[in-house]
Amino acid sequence: MRLSSLVFLFQILIVNFGLAQITSDIIDAESLERLELNSTNHEFSPVFVDEAIAFVLFKQKNKKDSPRRGEKVFDIMLFESNGETRLFSQKINSDNIEGPFAFANAKMYLTKSNSIRKETKEKVVKLKIFESRVVNNEWQSPKLVQIPAGDFNYCHPTLNDAGNIMIFASDMIGGYGKMDLYITFLRDDAWSRPENLGPEINSAGNDWFPFFNNNSQLFFASDGWSQNGDLDLYQVPYKNDNFVGVIKLPEPINGNFDDFGLCVNRDGDEILFSSSRPGNGKDDIYRLRLRESINVESFSETVDFSVQLIDEQSNQILANKEIQIVPINLEDFGLEQFDREKILGGVKDVNSMSFNIKTDHQGKQAFTVETNTKYVLYIDIEGYKESRFIYDPLIDSKEWIISMQPNKKEVLTQTTSNKSENKKIIIPTMAGSKVVFENIYYKYNSAEIIPSAVGELEVLFNAMKARPDLRVELIAHSDSRGKGEYNLQLSAKRAEAAKRYLIDKGISTSRVLARGMGETQIRNHCLDGVSCSEAEHQYNRRTEVKILGAQN
Repeated sequence: MRLSSLVFLFQILIVNFGLAQITSDIIDAESLERLELNSTNHEFSPVFVDEAIAFVLFKQKNKKDSPRRGEKVFDIMLFESNGETRLFSQKINSDNIEGPFAFANAKMYLTKSNSIRKETKEKVVKLKIFESRVVNNEWQSPKLVQIPAGDFNYCHPTLNDAGNIMIFASDMIGGYGKMDLYITFLRDDAWSRPENLGPEINSAGNDWFPFFNNNSQLFFASDGWSQNGDLDLYQVPYKNDNFVGVIKLPEPINGNFDDFGLCVNRDGDEILFSSSRPGNGKDDIYRLRLRESINVESFSETVDFSVQLIDEQSNQILANKEIQIVPINLEDFGLEQFDREKILGGVKDVNSMSFNIKTDHQGKQAFTVETNTKYVLYIDIEGYKESRFIYDPLIDSKEWIISMQPNKKEVLTQTTSNKSENKKIIIPTMAGSKVVFENIYYKYNSAEIIPSAVGELEVLFNAMKARPDLRVELIAHSDSRGKGEYNLQLSAKRAEAAKRYLIDKGISTSRVLARGMGETQIRNHCLDGVSCSEAEHQYNRRTEVKILGAQN
């Protein structure tokens, strides 16, 4: 098919199923009411359960008790339609902490502490996520959910309707603040390694109390984005396996107090949330009605995307070169959930509709793509190493410059030469843009940067010095050799080492975020168990610079 026909095809308006946002226009402010279930104690994190409301109750025994200390007087309660309040379940509640919870696929997932009498060596009570099932119309004793990320706090679970996507809060290493939000997927009866939701959602403070509404919206509370340090509620759409476009909810949902623990009813026209605003108790639960449902379909158009190919060593443009564009259809890849490694590894063999574009005399080509689809860019040019990338129109930059590595046989040795001295590096300023640094060398199995291999970081330093408002995120990647958890930790340390280099030269720490991705985003075929050359493994070891935009 000719390129002009393809461009016309992809310019057709398509439906992108998403949900409406909670704005001032649809809020019935006069309907705001404090529920009668509230007492002089703390009631928070409500969830609709048919005609009833389940919630967390914290009984304050004395003035020193605080719901943030982790006392054992947390219970899950049920407020029934007849106005009576009772324990949700004798088997669910215990002498330990039972906290925020969610229901999905006939299961209950809840926050629960380790035994008060069996604290950690540091004498700290740890929060974990537990699962309970219904047997003969009765909830069973909760069992620990195994999350493959180490011994950290895991709490506040929320899931999609099918129960195979879970979002939760944790203080695991590699985060952006105190408590971050993570996502994990249920595959073959086991939860995958959690993925951080990123700096667009997670702040330097606490980001928690998530609620996944109708598989398409995430609500959460954060004290890191607010000006006065209290908890505010935020909403972000979930599109194409990504959370994009965070907005702060308006008044009267948010105020000058802690507002958190929001949930939405099935019809999408009523919400419950917790707040410390003045009332009869400490934290109380409020109901608010909406004039229209937020569980409605919305529409989006296509976007224009351009690619330019250049030679990595000479910086020369690569004209008249083909790029294969493969729309990602999970069924074509034999997948139920998005899996970056499997998609990149199987793109050559998949039987999927694809099309080719050819770069012009400037090494560029622009085309139009659907916003509700991810794409694989597959580049196999004679004389260059094969490259594979995943492009998401909703979160990635609309302009890419891809540096192609010449396919020359060479013996790789640990060297002190600086390849970046002979290569022109341009640091973009548009938010969302990315630059890949592939010549920041570290000592083997270490996060220590070789002193003579900092040329690319020096270029970044000069750019940030010239633009005092520029903020960036350093994202370090490893190859697939070694254990996944170790690679994740090592890459996080390497990202921090690159951040320290910039800070030591005078860049403010608030302008630089650092994150390690380990082996989660391999960009060629060198996945676990695949035999590859040292050069091919090195291709996966890189540090990406993501432009976050101007500093507020």
